[in-house]
Amino acid sequence: MTADEIHEVHAPPSTASVALHVYGGPLFDFPRHSWTGPPLAEEPIDDAAYLDRYLDDLRADESLDE
Repeated sequence: MTADEIHEVHAPPSTASVALHVYGGPLFDFPRHSWTGPPLAEEPIDDAAYLDRYLDDLRADESLDE
């Protein structure tokens, strides 16, 4: 894919999924966006919020000891 290409990934909520992204440059030096919805809306990626949500999900599944 080119550096400016947009792609979408969909995983049903009942199915576990894993993603592997390979970047060939300074990832955090460029603004990144994600799309949420519906309806689809573009928003800047907030890495700290993603980490918090991930940890909350792990705690909810009792996969992470506090």
